[in-house]
Amino acid sequence: MPSDRILIVEDERSLAEVVEGFIVRLGYQVAGIAASGEAALRIAAETHPALALMDLELQGPMNGFQVAELLYHKHDIPSIILTGSTSAVTVDLVRNSESFGYLLKPFRPEELKASIELALIRHGRETHLRRSEQSFAAAIKSAEDGVVLANQEGLVTFLNPAAERITGWFSAVALGKRLEDIFQIQMGAAASDGIFCAAEPGTFVREALLVTGSGRGVPVEFSASQVRDEARGNIGSVLVFRDVTTRKLYEAGLKQSQAELRSLAGHLESAREAERTRIAREIHDEFGQLLTGFKIDLSWLEKKLAAPSQPPPAALLDKVRTMMGLLGDMVQCVRRISAELRPGVLDDLGLSAAVEWQVKDFQKRTGVRAHIWSALSDRPVSRTVATALFRVLQESLTNVARHAEAKNVHVRLLEADGQLVLQISDDGRGITERELGKAGAFGLMGMRERIFPLRGRCEIHGQPGQGTTVHVTVPLEPSEEKDL
Repeated sequence: MPSDRILIVEDERSLAEVVEGFIVRLGYQVAGIAASGEAALRIAAETHPALALMDLELQGPMNGFQVAELLYHKHDIPSIILTGSTSAVTVDLVRNSESFGYLLKPFRPEELKASIELALIRHGRETHLRRSEQSFAAAIKSAEDGVVLANQEGLVTFLNPAAERITGWFSAVALGKRLEDIFQIQMGAAASDGIFCAAEPGTFVREALLVTGSGRGVPVEFSASQVRDEARGNIGSVLVFRDVTTRKLYEAGLKQSQAELRSLAGHLESAREAERTRIAREIHDEFGQLLTGFKIDLSWLEKKLAAPSQPPPAALLDKVRTMMGLLGDMVQCVRRISAELRPGVLDDLGLSAAVEWQVKDFQKRTGVRAHIWSALSDRPVSRTVATALFRVLQESLTNVARHAEAKNVHVRLLEADGQLVLQISDDGRGITERELGKAGAFGLMGMRERIFPLRGRCEIHGQPGQGTTVHVTVPLEPSEEKDL
């Protein structure tokens, strides 16, 4: 553009001055005039011109081609060759040089202007492209992910340092080899062959075990895609991958930690169930017997006081009868506490009877209409499974009473497709997704954790205004008994 500085390299002073006049008339500045290659390089280093007009024959040991090449490589200055020769040899030299055009002497100012503008535009575009390529190459080389490029024949054309480090192949050795030879992976029954050539346009991500150049196995996550050009179509493929060894170690540690926590939780729950059973038995057997004996004695005392031979004061008889009422309430309270700790019906009559008893007791205590439908076969249900399902039922009914605002609750217990199914549905306000994911919802969390060790599923769904459904499935024959 006008105001750019242009260097004139011409050994004929008179011609150089003519060119200088053209340049000034076109609105450009003259960075200097040099008659030799040495002078041109010195002026270029001092003034940093945007372009050089280069005569082929110069004073000194260097010709115009040599000077133009040095200007371009040392100072990024493009050159336009000025020549009076039209020979095929000269034209071929110009074509094969790194010049940005040439003008045949003599030339008109309009021709000079067009050549200058075209050269500056081309240089600007090439500079932008070169810098973009340099930035891209620097980014690829500094990336932590491995990047491998292959041509249409599947031969490797590029590896970045991360790819060299992960695969164990150096670029000097890998270039020109088949991509499948450099990136050898194991994916169960599949191997490297055909994975990349079968890739459709776009990308896909998989995990595999990479066999390195030294034979070591490295877990990787990789993405492969075809490289497509609008004009030429598929021109090769690009493979991006990362070493996920550390992530796998963390995942394994996390899974082990989760398994240990679940095992501990199951052990604690099993211990708590055992303790509940023991306390319930002691309350029922020992405390219950003491209360029963006390009730018998009070009953005897009441009969004696009510005898007509020696009528006692009315106040004393009323007091004894009040004590009999309180004692009856105490007996019922002991029975209720004992049943809540561990209902004897669960151990004595099984899961189906215990569920029916729990549902009826829930209706009597809350006033919510409860409906039960049970269709279990005579196949015995293990104590572990029965306890887990019964506790899920208890927690679900507790949530209905506390939060659902329901008028009806339906409980279904059945066998289907080799699964034991328990479903509790209500017609209340419906649990929300926010409540399902709420931190501190330990009741819901405990329901899922009770079922997980049994290889079962506990799903909870709610619809606003239509109620909540808890759906539990457990295999009828779990692989092994787990502590709950």
